[in-house]
Parts: sequence; structure tokens; C-alpha cells
Amino acid sequence: MTLKIQLKHSTTTAVVPAAAVTTAELAYSFVTGDSDGGDRLFIGNASGGVDTIGGKYYTDMMDQPKGSVVPSSTIITDANNKIDQLKVDELTIDLNKISATGNLILDPLLGHVSVNSHKIQNVLDPVSAQDAATKNYIDTKVIATASGDANPSGTGQIVTGENIFIKGGWGVNTTRVDLAGGPQISIDLDSAQGTFQVLSVDNIKLDGNTVGTTSGDLTLDPAAIGDNTGTVIIAGNLQVDGTTTTLNSTTLTIDDKNIVLASGAANPAAADGAGITIDGANATMLYAQSTDTFNFNKKIIAPNIQINGTLTSTSLAGKYLGFDSDFAAKSTSNLTEGTNLYYTSTRADSAFDASFAAASTDSLSEGSTNLYYTDTRARASVSGSGSISYNSSTGVFSYTQGNTDTVAEGSNLYFTNERVDDRVAALLSAAEGLDAAYDDASGVLTLSAEIATQTNKGVAAFDSVDFVVTSGQVEIRTIDCGTY
Repeated sequence: MTLKIQLKHSTTTAVVPAAAVTTAELAYSFVTGDSDGGDRLFIGNASGGVDTIGGKYYTDMMDQPKGSVVPSSTIITDANNKIDQLKVDELTIDLNKISATGNLILDPLLGHVSVNSHKIQNVLDPVSAQDAATKNYIDTKVIATASGDANPSGTGQIVTGENIFIKGGWGVNTTRVDLAGGPQISIDLDSAQGTFQVLSVDNIKLDGNTVGTTSGDLTLDPAAIGDNTGTVIIAGNLQVDGTTTTLNSTTLTIDDKNIVLASGAANPAAADGAGITIDGANATMLYAQSTDTFNFNKKIIAPNIQINGTLTSTSLAGKYLGFDSDFAAKSTSNLTEGTNLYYTSTRADSAFDASFAAASTDSLSEGSTNLYYTDTRARASVSGSGSISYNSSTGVFSYTQGNTDTVAEGSNLYFTNERVDDRVAALLSAAEGLDAAYDDASGVLTLSAEIATQTNKGVAAFDSVDFVVTSGQVEIRTIDCGTY
């Protein structure tokens, strides 16, 4: 039987009557939660009334993850103090959007702004610098004027009789910018409205994906302009289709580990003469197709030169590393055997066997530490006492058998029952709720449990009215406080 402690409860009454519970007494209503007081837990207060302290009605409202808004539930923010959405009447706030099922009214100043699902209406024209501009304000605003008969602003000059043409789509904004080289007009084109087909600025022409000039060279001059500084960065590949490429820079850095010369040559004859020429020094390293070789017209100096094949030269200057370098590359296999014969295992074994057969310990002198074995030396190093004896003259060991009766008792005492009983009795002591006694005469050790009281722990008994004891497990019978 399991432990049951039941509160006062009701399945028909939604609110606990004050007379049904006493101070600090609990009661529960199982009536449907949407009713007035159903599915709630109550407690009697000190004033004779009843307070609501919890229940399924409230815990059902907390069934959502933190930060998620769920119908008919409480709002619990997440770790960032946020929720995923919020609805107020017909208004919804979700992500970065505020929407409504009907008109959305923004009314900070007595209804000057009203918004529907497509556009903002009834907005006044801007007055301050940070005010929003209306479509009517932009359509009627004169952004810029220019003609050949007047100079409307700035210090730029427009030749009489000429016009300024701005080609492109809609949404083109023009801005007067005075630079060091004189006044200019920069054009910002709204890419959502259209693009220029062709744009010409002085001799520079932009057409399709081509940047060209109508006359003269094309110069890319990054800041500062005119002093050969700055960097031109080409994010993609670079292809030069002209006949001459000239680099006037003092430092050339290339990440590629391999430089290809005579690219596209169909055969060695087409690559004949390819190589490197150093201007001013008249130094060349060129490929010759006729001999299929690299030909240098200057001397080569290197710490080491390795030649594979036949060396043909009218003169060769270098450094001979000496006999050691040559000898290191050789072995005994390269030397003929003379009077000093080579070592072999067979020759070594034969010489050792002949020498060892002719020798004995008489050939070895005795040192001062490792002495030769003799019977006299061995027997003199052995001695004995007690039940084991040794005869150094004959080299014989003798053993006499014995028992504890012949051995006197020392500090390690012999075992006896009395000694064990006394030792166990000395180790035992009374514990909480447990007594211990030892009778030395009879050799009996007695352990007994004390009866439990409010001031002393010990053995307790349980009556069958309030408790059930099964296999040492104690259970309290049902405590039922009844209904109201």
C-alpha cells in the first residue's frame, strides 16, 4: 500500500467556501478551468477567507517555449528579453514589420498620418531637415537647371548657345562638384529605373563592357593623381593583346612559380631564340633549336655544378673538393684485394677457432677482483647456525626439524582464544540505540537494541491502524481530509 495524503476537493464547486477550510489548510477544485475558480488550488488565510495560490488552470498557460507566443498562454520572454510576435486587437508586430487587418493609424499628432496596406497618405510636405519628403514635393521641386545662356550657380562656365544633355533612364540625379581641375557635373543614375547605353567624358568612352578613348592613350591614374603613386587593382584575370608590354616599375613580384615563354609555340623551331635578355649588359640565356640547348653568352658561377652526361668544353674553371669527396662515393667493392685480405665471417671464425683451441685458463692471469673458483674458496664463504649447520671440510649442509614448542615466545605473541576474546571485547563499544556486553567467564558477547523514545534513538514498533509494514518497508495508511 502506497502513501496517500489527500486534500479537500470538489468536482462540482468552482470556488472553495471560506467555511470549508481553516487557516493554512489546502483545497482543490476540479471544475472546468474556464469557469470562475475551476482547476485551481486554494489555501485558507488568517482572516478567515480563501486565497487562490495555483492550479492546472495557470500551469496550462505556461506550456510554450521561452520567447514564443502561444494562444491562451502567458508571455514568457527568452534570454534576450524578446518574444517572437505580439498581437494587439487588429495590430500585429512580427520581425521588423507592423501590420494590421484594417487601416493602420499612426497618430502621434492628432491623426495627421494614416496608413493602409499599400501607401502612406495625408503626409505634410517637409519643413525641417530630417522630415520625410512626399511624392508631390519631389515632383514639383526644381532640382537643377542648366542652359547655355546663364550660369545658375557656382563658378563653372557654360558656353552660350550650347546645351547639357543627360542620357539615361528615370531617376537621374545631378550634383555640381567643384574639383581642383575645374567645375564638373557628376551623375548618379538610379539602377532600378534604367542605365546609360553609352557614356563619354572628354576622350573616355564607356560602351557596353568596353572602356576606351576616342583619341590618345588610356591612362589609369589612382590617387594621388599625377605623381605615379596609388595602386590599380584588377580583381580578375588580365589579358594584354597588344604587341608590346612595357613595365617601368622598379620591383616586379610574381606569385606564379613558373613563367611560360613562347606560349603557343607549335614546335621547338617556333620557340627558337626564346629566353632572357638583360639590357645594358648584353647578357642572354637563349634556347637554340638546332642543338636543343640553353646557350649562355656570359660565364656561369655557381657553388656546385652537377653534369649528367658527357662534358664537352674548351675550358672549365671550378673547385675540386678533393679525395674525401670522391672516396665518400666509393666502397670496398671498388678496391682490388692485396696482401691485406678483406674481412669475412669465415676468415674471422677460422682464426678464432684456431687461437681458442690452443689456449686454456693457464693462458689468463688472475686479477685482483675476479678470482678463479676453488673448492676451498667456495666452502669458506658459507657458514650456518641454528637448526641448519654446514661442514666446511666436507661441504655438507645438515637440517634439524623443530616446532613452536621449541621456540621461545618473543614480542609477536602466540594465538590463544582468551587473547582474541579480550581483544574483541576491548574493541566493542555502545552505539546510538545499541548496547554491547561481554562475559569473560563464559566468553559470550551480547548485542542488544534500545527501545526508541522521543529523546533516544532505538527500535520502534508501528501499530496496524495507521501503518503497514512489509519486508521492512513502512507505509502510512491513507489520510483523507474529505470534500466540501
